[in-house]
Amino acid sequence: KKNYIYFLKKISYKNNGRTFIISSHNLEFIRKFCNRTLWLHQGQLLDFNDTEVVLEQYVQESAIPSMNL
Repeated sequence: KKNYIYFLKKISYKNNGRTFIISSHNLEFIRKFCNRTLWLHQGQLLDFNDTEVVLEQYVQESAIPSMNL
């Protein structure tokens, strides 16, 4: 739990000039902590854009319920 709290503190400011690489399917986590998102599928780059743009495409393409996008 300490590592998770440390991580959240480190990335709590989206524009702090740091780059983190996060691999996740947790859309709410990505939305909260990422201002740019890279979407890979089977090793192929599908999109690299503002997070909301990528998540909207991801939800549409994956047939996931909208989750209030």
